[in-house]
Amino acid sequence: MSLTSNCETRWRAVPPSALASREWDAEVVVYNDRTANTHLLDEFAAAILRELCVTDAGMAVGDLADALTKDPAGAATSGLTAAITAVLAEFDRLGLARAERP
Repeated sequence: MSLTSNCETRWRAVPPSALASREWDAEVVVYNDRTANTHLLDEFAAAILRELCVTDAGMAVGDLADALTKDPAGAATSGLTAAITAVLAEFDRLGLARAERP
């Protein structure tokens, strides 16, 4: 896992108890009890949400990239981090996750 500085934005999912999901092939339907909305996620977005749900400390984009690639050396590409950032922005808009800025 990458060593993120304390000044990096960290992301947290809504509490897992507020989410219900069903998975079909490469898509996941997620119901958010807090907003009463249902969302269809592709495999990539679902993987990000899963990672956020299993950590209490929140995760920076670099941490998510490392977790998704299973690369302890932190060899995430800028394309991957840009894709993760876009998904996180959408999660913020949908109420599935929020950014915590230092």
